[in-house]
Amino acid sequence: MVNLIETFYIAFQKLDAKTMNYCYHNNIVFEDPAFGVLKGNRAKAMWLMLCE
Repeated sequence: MVNLIETFYIAFQKLDAKTMNYCYHNNIVFEDPAFGVLKGNRAKAMWLMLCE
């Protein structure tokens, strides 16, 4: 059985932003030095942009 974290990172390896975003809660708060603080759909949009 594949857990949520494994699903996320398998999708990341495949640049599958749709599956990565499925793993995120709608109220996700993502923070890193490059993008700063991103919440909800903005965090999900980051993965779509990066995986294109």
